[in-house]
Formats: sequence, structure tokens, C-alpha cells
Amino acid sequence: MHSARSRSFLALLVLALLSACTDAEAPAAPGGVEVSRDASSLKSLGYSGGLASGAAPRREREAPRAEDRSLIRRGTLSLQVSSGAEAAQRVTELTRELGGYVSDEQSLLRARAERRVLTLRLPAARLDEALARLEPLAQRVLERRISVEDVSAQVVDLAARLKTLRATETELQELLAGAREAGRGLEDVMAVHRELTSIRTQIEQLVGEERRLSEQVAFATLTVELVLEPEAAALAAPGWDPLRFARRCLSMLLRGLQIVGEIAMIVVLVILPIGALLGFPLWLVLRRRRAAAQGAVGT
Repeated sequence: MHSARSRSFLALLVLALLSACTDAEAPAAPGGVEVSRDASSLKSLGYSGGLASGAAPRREREAPRAEDRSLIRRGTLSLQVSSGAEAAQRVTELTRELGGYVSDEQSLLRARAERRVLTLRLPAARLDEALARLEPLAQRVLERRISVEDVSAQVVDLAARLKTLRATETELQELLAGAREAGRGLEDVMAVHRELTSIRTQIEQLVGEERRLSEQVAFATLTVELVLEPEAAALAAPGWDPLRFARRCLSMLLRGLQIVGEIAMIVVLVILPIGALLGFPLWLVLRRRRAAAQGAVGT
């Protein structure tokens, strides 16, 4: 009896291995075939949801009330100030007082004119208060612009899609648990698992989008540009700096000494040796001629 069971088990194992090898060597089936198999497996388990669709059922929804609208507010404020550094410090302090923060700050110097640009993230409800408190810091307001984007429909749509996907996720979790308890085939279990993974991926993407929209609605973005007034810019422009000029003179002196030293080294190491090689034979010839001439005069 034991031997017969062993032979049966071995026969089944061999058939399973042959089937696996055949599947591995066979060409990959188109994606539609795998989806069709998943759909059949899921349908056999009683799952009626869309296969990794993630789309919420379309239905008419009432427009949100004015007080319930989700609005993204953005603004630009350009101020002419007498001191860029002091104004930037005051803007930063005021932003913190209002419960916001500075997300970006740039300081530019073009054509001897200083310009600072600060990007502020402020609670949306306090944007108007921020504008009212920032404008007195300026000698003159050069530009003031506010824009509002209504994303209420996107927020409502995201909430509906998330609700549908989470309900689908719960249904798939129950199906997966039931398939395992009932001892369903591996194909059925893997089909449910693949669908569940796809649904969870979509949920994570929508949650990230919902969080991004929520943060943009909660915090308005205000770009503040600080421009120095012409008189202050002229005073702040770099003028004559004695220390800097002295450094330049010292640099010129060192460069001059370097040139003199290089010339001296060329004379000593190049010109003099060449002159000696060429001049010594000539000196010997001239010396002999002079000696011969003196001997001729003596006779």
C-alpha cells in the first residue's frame, strides 16, 4: 500500500515537472490572455469588480457649496525697499508669526541692482493678512497679483475613487482569505493576489495626489520680490575699496618680480652658456691674431 502511494506521488511529481518545463519553454502569451485568465479566476470566486481598472463609477454629484470649496491661492508681491537684507529679515519673521515658512530664497545682483526673491508658504486663511502686513514694509508697491484655482471637483473625484478602491480592496482581501481556506488552485489565488496588488498601487497613487492637493489648499504660495530703490542701489553699489586696491597692487608687484626673475634665469641658464660656447673660440682667434701682430711689430 505504501509502495503504491509512493509510486502515485512520484508520477504526479513527474507530471508537474513536465508541465512546468513545457510552460517555461512555451512562448509568452499576450497580456490579454493572462488578464482573461485572471478575470475567469476572479469571476469563478464571485468577484464582480473591474480588473485593475481603479475607476470610480460615474455618477452625478452635487456641486460643493461655496464654503466647502477647495481653493488653491497663489500670489505675487513686488516691493521697492531701502534695504534688501533688513526687508528680507522682516518678511521671514512675519511669515513665521503667521504660521508659515520660507520655502525658497534667492539673492541676485544684476547691473549693480540688488533683488531678493522669497517664496512663502502661508496658511491660506491668512494670506490677505500677510499682504496687508507686508505692504507697509515697502517704499512703494510695484506689483500685487493674486490668483485662485478651484480644485473642488478634483478633490471630490479623488475621494470617490478612493472609496471605491478601498471597498474593492476589502472585497479582494476577503476573496483571498476564502480562496486559501477553501484550498482553491494556485492560479485562482495568484489572480486575486495580482488584482489586490494593482488596487493597492492605485490607492497609494491617489492618496499621494490627495495629500498634495490638500497641502496646496491648506497653504497658499506667496512670492515676494524685494527691489532696492534707485538711490539705495547706487549707495549699495561697490565703490573704491582701498584694501582691495592694495591687494591688486601687491599682486602686480609679485607678478613683476616673477617676470624679472624669469628673465634673469633665462639670461643665466640659456643666453650666457650659449654666448660662452660661441664666444670662447672667437676670443681665442682674436687673441692669437693680437699676439701675432705684436710679434710682428717687435721684429
